[in-house]
Order: sequence, then structure tokens, then C-alpha cells
Amino acid sequence: MPQGNPLKACRRSRFRLPLKSVLLVSSLAASCVPSTVFALDPLGADVIKAHDLQVSGLPSVTVSRLPKQLVGPMWGLTKEACNKGGYDISTSAGQKVNIIRYRLACKTNRKLALVIFSKNDRSVCGYVVDENLIPGILPITHPYVKSLKNQCD
Repeated sequence: MPQGNPLKACRRSRFRLPLKSVLLVSSLAASCVPSTVFALDPLGADVIKAHDLQVSGLPSVTVSRLPKQLVGPMWGLTKEACNKGGYDISTSAGQKVNIIRYRLACKTNRKLALVIFSKNDRSVCGYVVDENLIPGILPITHPYVKSLKNQCD
């Protein structure tokens, strides 16, 4: 068996295939290999399942450090929406969290998103954002959010 780097040995070889042939052979070989599909729960699956919501597409995920005090127009409303939804986001104040944002798959003219805060693979908050409303942050237990179950696929 030859020793050393096989790529260098291939380069030194007098036998060379045109690039098109190599690409064709490699694509045929790849198509013959069975693919494995893993059934993984999506990020924030516990919130999605607990509230029977339907999401579409892949989520956007950002990492952010929450302020130490959740006050003011943005964080005060976020904290209130979390609390009304049954979550206590204040336990994660001052810490890094994942902010996961999904589009809701609903038959409505409204642009709706599900926002989930998670830390250490555990959801610490979930709420819905309605981009047609100001401020548009709705607790996940809000009657309007519950009514979406009839409008979502």
C-alpha cells in the first residue's frame, strides 16, 4: 500500500482525467450513497409543541446578552409578555441567550413571528410578534395567539 499523501501521489501520476469526468463520476457516486435523515426537534420545540403553533421555514438565531435589568420600552414589554405567557425571563437577566425567531405558518394577512429565548437548550421565554401592531409583542397565551390555531396549517 502506498504511503504518504494520496493527493500528492495523484498529482504525480501520469494518468489524469479531465475535470468534467471527475465531477461526473463523483456526482454519480454521491447519488448512489443512501442519505440518512435525522429527526431532530427544531430549536424551541418545547414552546412550539406546548402551544400547538405551526412554524414555517428555518429559524433565524442570534446570540445576545440580556441586560441586567429588564426595564424600559423594549425589555420591559418583553419581560411582561414572558411573564404573562408563564415564563420568568428575569432568571436569565445579564446572561447570554439564544434568540430564535420563526415565521408562523398562518392563513392571515398579518406578518407573525414566534420569538423564543433559550439558554442551555432550554426555552426561557416565548411570545408572538405581530408586525402590524405597535408594539406588537403578544404573550403566547394571549387570546389572539390562541385563535391562530384555527388559521395555521
